[in-house]
Amino acid sequence: MKRKIVVLYILFLTSAISMAVAQVSPDSVQKAAWEAFNERYQGKWTIRWDEETGTPASIYGHRTEATNQISAGAEVVARNFFAQNKQFFKLRANVDDVTMKRQLEHQGMHHLYFVQTYSGVPVYG
Repeated sequence: MKRKIVVLYILFLTSAISMAVAQVSPDSVQKAAWEAFNERYQGKWTIRWDEETGTPASIYGHRTEATNQISAGAEVVARNFFAQNKQFFKLRANVDDVTMKRQLEHQGMHHLYFVQTYSGVPVYG
């Protein structure tokens, strides 16, 4: 019986914490940059905004000038993409503080996972 109570308590606590986190929307600069980008590529891209940070949680779509250079390597392509579209990622001009954590290739598609750091500490939000 104690075990069930503890589990329920933990689930309740987790749900209370997640409900207490305020949702953050992308700002007007991010929205404008994203809309211009997506219009340029005829709406063939999708973005999922992180509700806690207001920054992109994931972004995917068809080719761009940056992605057409895949022969340079997927990480180079991704870094060029970040540099060209830093407004909706809220990145500074220098994207060296973004580190690739993982890369997967599946059915010809490259999936890259990055984390931003500042002085070696992961940036959240």
